Amino acid sequence: MRAPQNNEQTGPQLEDLLHHLSECPGVFLEEPLFGNSASGHGVHSLALIFDLFLLQNVKLPTGVKRKLETSWESPRLSERCWQGWQLLAYLFSHSWFYEKKVLAKGFARGLDHMHKLTDVVEASAFIANPARREELCRLALFWCNLRPQGESPEQAEDRLKALDTLFRKDIEAKSSRNRSRAEEIRRKIQEARAREAANTYARE
Repeated sequence: MRAPQNNEQTGPQLEDLLHHLSECPGVFLEEPLFGNSASGHGVHSLALIFDLFLLQNVKLPTGVKRKLETSWESPRLSERCWQGWQLLAYLFSHSWFYEKKVLAKGFARGLDHMHKLTDVVEASAFIANPARREELCRLALFWCNLRPQGESPEQAEDRLKALDTLFRKDIEAKSSRNRSRAEEIRRKIQEARAREAANTYARE
């Protein structure tokens, strides 16, 4: 995770976003229709996202719109990813984002991050679990180069690092690799010592 930039601005109060996300309608957690089209149950994720921004009178950037359309026309993404994108669209429907004209950048960055994040966290956790709910709200601000109102850049960065699932998994993976390398070195040292002891015994 990079440090906040010098041009970082103060965003809305975190409590406002947390409350907004906690009131997310259940339709945004439904499975995408292509996942179980035989039964006819589910939601057309693409239409849901487009309709949401249309109702908010927000025009999605052409690049973002095309990325969503391409992903839907050739569905290679998991249902969990689309559920995450649906939830992300709802979070960005908070008026603060489009009134400040930061939605385009934040939503575009969020699509890629949520693609990875939903591999390890189910979308429903971002509503049911307080820590994951705060994580997503703080990430949304971070993607827009914003920080919660009333927090310094250092406070915002430290709190997000403590909550960021992918950042934590990356640290854990690096620690695991370091432990593996240390164990391999210890094993080679022990083998070398054993060979040296065996050679000494043979000479005697």
